[in-house]
Order: sequence, then structure tokens, then C-alpha cells
Amino acid sequence: MTPLAAIDRKRHLLERLRTSDGAAVVYVTLQHTAEDVATFLQKNGLAAQAYHAGLPDEFRAAAQEGFMAGKTRIIVATIAFGMGIDKSNIRAVYHYNLPKSLENYTQETGRAGRDGQLSSCELLACGDDLVTLENFIHGDTPSPAATRHFIDHVLRLGNEFDLSTYELSTVNDIRPLVVETMLTYLELEGVIEATRKFWSSYQVRLLRDLEKVLAGYDARRKTYLRKIFAAGKKGRSWLTFDIAEVARVTGEDGQRITAALLYLEEAGDLALKKSGIRQGYRVKKDPGDLRELAERLDAQFRKREAADLSRLRQVVELAEQPG
Repeated sequence: MTPLAAIDRKRHLLERLRTSDGAAVVYVTLQHTAEDVATFLQKNGLAAQAYHAGLPDEFRAAAQEGFMAGKTRIIVATIAFGMGIDKSNIRAVYHYNLPKSLENYTQETGRAGRDGQLSSCELLACGDDLVTLENFIHGDTPSPAATRHFIDHVLRLGNEFDLSTYELSTVNDIRPLVVETMLTYLELEGVIEATRKFWSSYQVRLLRDLEKVLAGYDARRKTYLRKIFAAGKKGRSWLTFDIAEVARVTGEDGQRITAALLYLEEAGDLALKKSGIRQGYRVKKDPGDLRELAERLDAQFRKREAADLSRLRQVVELAEQPG
């Protein structure tokens, strides 16, 4: 653990990495910090890559593959990195920012030296990080009015509905993680239950001429597939299928349309790109007094906020210990 002013952290980290060998993970709090620190290390001659949830899937995959293969020595990452990573020869883990809890700190430092060889872990402790971490915690606690508005919105969707976390977040001006937490609380209350999760949109590129694809099917299936493909929105190389819209236009069942596209992909007739993940729900019981339900959910959020602040204080106490 090394107490540092914010202005000194980059140079300290650079010196540590220059005077050591082997793979290293640098954990940061914010996405833009990951990119800023990775760029700084690159400009100083080190093989570093940023990794965070805001990067395109292909960027994250390339960064992870490069790190696992040893082509990229250093990953500068938010907590999005690490789940499912099994690299035994990580020689160092640095926390460029304070972790949000001792549990996170223990889990992340535990990724170093899994091969039993000598490895190092260092926390670059800076009090400036507290404001950001506290703001994250408070930002995950919606106001009572926002909680009530959210419940009203969701329960107006009907007895069976599906939703996009991103869309619900935008409509209610609530962070996606908070949306997921609210839905979980409603499930724990027994008000709703999750059903199926599905992709709402598919991009399709035929790998063979459509008539050649259809040649192996009987007349009824040919008619069905022609109708489905005619409803796709044509692009330069890809057809886009908004499943709900195609179902509306054709009068066919959306799940059956999806199954047909997946079958053709498996048969090698087309390539698919999926997007727009949605989660289905059904209402399990009458929620009763919505004001009381909102108060119970609000109490849950306040309890969690207090617990998260307590965990952060434990990190600060650790950082303040002498030696």
C-alpha cells in the first residue's frame, strides 16, 4: 500500500511496471481512466491495453485474447475485467484507484500468482478517490419519487411483458444497474417473475442465394420463409429483422421466426448478428398498495446504500493503517 497524491500516481505506476517483468493487471474505477492510463503507458513504451464495459465487444475480446496469449503485457481495466479469466502467471495487480470494498480488493488481488510464483500487489491509495466512489453509491440509490414512478411504469406494461434494461433506464432516467436491482426487488416481493430472455433484432447475411436455400424445403415452408425474408429491412449486405415488427407485418409468431433464422444459421445458410436483448416477465400477484410497495423498495435501497458506505469505510481504514 502506497499513499500518493493523484498527480503522482501515473509516474509511480510507470516506474513499478518498468522495473518488473511479467503480466500485470491495473484496476481503475472509471472507464475513461482505463483509457487514459493505458494510453500513458503505451506512450512510454509499454504494451498496455484498456478494458472496460463501454468498449465494443470486439475490442474487449481482442484485449483479453492478447493478454491471455502474452502479446499484451498489461491490462488497465475496470471491474468488468476478471470474471472467468484464468491466467495463472499474472505477476502483479495494481489498484490505481481505491476499491469499493475489501471483498473486491481481495478478489482482484487474488488473481496474482496463481501459479505459486512470487507476485506483487499494490494499492496506490489516494483520498481523492472517495468522492467518486461515494457518488457511485449515492447514484445507485434512487429517490422515493423515482422508485414510485418506476413501479407505476412497469406495472402498466400488462400481465405479460418484456423490456430492455437500457430503454427502461432511459425512460425513467435511472442507471441500468439500478433498473436491474429494482426488478430484482419486485421479484423478491413476489410481484413479478422473469420468463424468457431473447434478442429482439437480428441482422442476416445470406451465404447462398435465397432460392438455393429454399430448394430443400417443401412448398409450405418455402412460402413461409419467402414471407419472412420479404419483411426484412434491406441494407447493403445485411437484412435487418426487428422480430416484433416482422411478426406484426407477417402475422407470424415471433418465436417461430427466431427459430427459423437460428435453424438456417445452424444449417450454414446464413450469418447472424444479434442485438437488443430483452427480458420477459409476468405479474405473479396483485401488488396491493403501490405506495407501500414503493416504501418497502426504498427502504431496501437505503439499507444497501448504508452497507456499501460501510464497506467503503473499511477500505479507507485499511489504507490509513500505518506500515
